[in-house]
Amino acid sequence: MKSQFRAAKSQFRAAKSQFRAASMAALILITGCAHMHKRSPYHDPDRLVSVVKVAPAGEEPVLATDFLAWQKQSQTLGPIAAYSYGGFKITYGSSPARIPSALVSAEFFPALGVRTFLGRAFVSEECQPGSNRVVVISHDLWQYRFGADPSLLGRTITLNKEEYTVIGVMPPDFRFPNDRDAWAPLTFDDESLRPGGKSMGLEVVARLKPGVTLQQAQAEMNTVARKLERDDPMTNLGRDIKVVLLQERLDQQRERINNK
Repeated sequence: MKSQFRAAKSQFRAAKSQFRAASMAALILITGCAHMHKRSPYHDPDRLVSVVKVAPAGEEPVLATDFLAWQKQSQTLGPIAAYSYGGFKITYGSSPARIPSALVSAEFFPALGVRTFLGRAFVSEECQPGSNRVVVISHDLWQYRFGADPSLLGRTITLNKEEYTVIGVMPPDFRFPNDRDAWAPLTFDDESLRPGGKSMGLEVVARLKPGVTLQQAQAEMNTVARKLERDDPMTNLGRDIKVVLLQERLDQQRERINNK
């Protein structure tokens, strides 16, 4: 009787051990799948940075003149891209709808290291006033609004009562920044390019050049900030330029939104 009990107890322990092993394997598999699902849509994301203008009172909007000066003077960052948030009212097929969008410079997609799923991204000539009626859309918008029709490329859609030619569709996992559904070229008019002129506030994202550290990029931008302070004190006096990892800045922005 005792021997039968010991045998049964031994079998129970063995079964329990097998169950734990199977559970652990399942947990590892689930965790691995979760990590795969959360994989960054950007190429080499640890090399992506956000470039921020800082005044004594805190962060300040980046002007068009700031962005263009940073592009011209930086040797540690490249490509350097700018974008601004917006929204389009789309009119196509079903009832009109408001979709989140962004205006982006030609360097935007190359800086992030992403390619279109269909078609192409913008070229520099399309980021000029009068040549900017082209649009790249998200994979989600392409599916639910246009039925995943590949012949959409080269056709026009109506955004804010203007005709835009669809030139590209992004991959399914790309919606930067903050779940955008459409991207159109960012253009600068004469007023925004005039020293002290009015300009929309921009966000700037860049990629560290090969072999360049975050600290080296920051040191360079400190020098750029002092030069701009001398050359254009109207908008740069007392201003610093901060270089932070893009993911760190996105986390900070998300935290601020959640705390509102």
